[in-house]
Amino acid sequence: MSASRRPRKVITMIILWKRVNREWPSQRSLKVSNGHGRSRICTRRMLRLPHPSARYLTSIILLYSVIIGSSAFSQEIQDFSQFELRLNQDSALRSIADARLRLATADLLPKVAAAGEWVMGGRISYSPDITMGSPNAYGKRDPSTLGVEVSWKLFDRFQNLNRIKAAREGVSYAAQASLDTRQTLMLERAERALEVIRARAIFAAYSQATGRRREASKLAKRLLNDELVTVSQVRLADAALEGAKATQKQAETAVDTAELAYQQFTGHPLPEGAVLDLARFRLPDSAGHAAERAGQQNPKVKMAVHLEQEADYQARAALGKFLPTISLVGRVARAFDTTPAIDRVDNSAVLMRASVPIFDATIAPAADLARTQALQRRWDRQDASLQLSTEARKQFEIYRSYDAQLRDIQKQTEGAKAAVKAVAAEIEAGERTVTDLLEAQQTALTATVALADAQHAKRLAGFRLLAVMGDLDPRDVGLTARSFR
Repeated sequence: MSASRRPRKVITMIILWKRVNREWPSQRSLKVSNGHGRSRICTRRMLRLPHPSARYLTSIILLYSVIIGSSAFSQEIQDFSQFELRLNQDSALRSIADARLRLATADLLPKVAAAGEWVMGGRISYSPDITMGSPNAYGKRDPSTLGVEVSWKLFDRFQNLNRIKAAREGVSYAAQASLDTRQTLMLERAERALEVIRARAIFAAYSQATGRRREASKLAKRLLNDELVTVSQVRLADAALEGAKATQKQAETAVDTAELAYQQFTGHPLPEGAVLDLARFRLPDSAGHAAERAGQQNPKVKMAVHLEQEADYQARAALGKFLPTISLVGRVARAFDTTPAIDRVDNSAVLMRASVPIFDATIAPAADLARTQALQRRWDRQDASLQLSTEARKQFEIYRSYDAQLRDIQKQTEGAKAAVKAVAAEIEAGERTVTDLLEAQQTALTATVALADAQHAKRLAGFRLLAVMGDLDPRDVGLTARSFR
């Protein structure tokens, strides 16, 4: 049952349980008190129980069904996540590659086939007719046969061996694709987690700003009593407080949205206070180092290499179709009613069977296609290496830029917070106004939000840099190896 329909089933069970536990009226009162049409009458007739004990038994059964249905529904929601779905898809791809290898390897084994022919009618004519002298010595029609044949392919210009090698390359490709899927999943998990952390940091900044606005409003009202500020400044402080509350509510909604997206992807919420950060020793020292590590470690490069080798083996196998195929064949057969005088004939034979394609219009186009695909795979491998090298250099420069930007914003944030304290002290001395304090608080809030954005951008750039190099570890995103089993 799908997740969209299971809640409806649970709700229906709850309604039925409540109806069963009512004090049921008589059949006559059902007809009189009904005001919803025939469907309600039919429903009550169906649920009307003749004895209280039976009614209580049905209540217990329905309640048990509700509990089981609810727990199954919650278990289904908990188990289902985009993370698990992608892992299941990846497992299916590896199973397909293993099945192709088994299929190619099985072609090396002998093949055993049983066959029979039951001749229902027919006639054999001889010219000249030699059956006149001994009519029982010659068959009048083809005999029915039954036999077993064992064939073993001895030579096919290594077509099957090349197919096995191609299948092994396919298995290796699937293994590297699995590693690439894990790198992608870890990066996506990190992106969603960092988005939650960023939303929480911004919400905390707006909460602090609301607190500062509240303090400014209280300060303005106190100074109004001392006739140090005007009524307009008090109203301005109150308006700023209301605006801060509205902005804080929007930030809270953004946190809920980010947490929901993370939970849909992983299947569980992100703990409070979670932090994702990378140690500097994990990151490269230069753009060239990043490009070198990407070329050596990224699964996409290895995937392209295995695809190239697989296509090369497939091209060799296609060329083998031009040469003969030789098989060793053993056969045991029995013929029935070969002649009127002979009931059956048993024969056995061991032979060599050779077949040469004289004309087959599909062989040459298939070989050309295989060669072209091998060439295309070679170009794809070169393109993948070039793209990853360029992307690694790009991500390194982005990370370094965000790192420098973060240091500057940290200094600005510290200065803005210090300015708020200074302006508040100067208001007490009568040197500043409430408007100056509100502007200082707004500057501090802007700097704090910019700091959260800069930290998010730097961390995200670091995770993307490691992903391009194929060096993301499950521990970097709070996972273990069991998460991928």
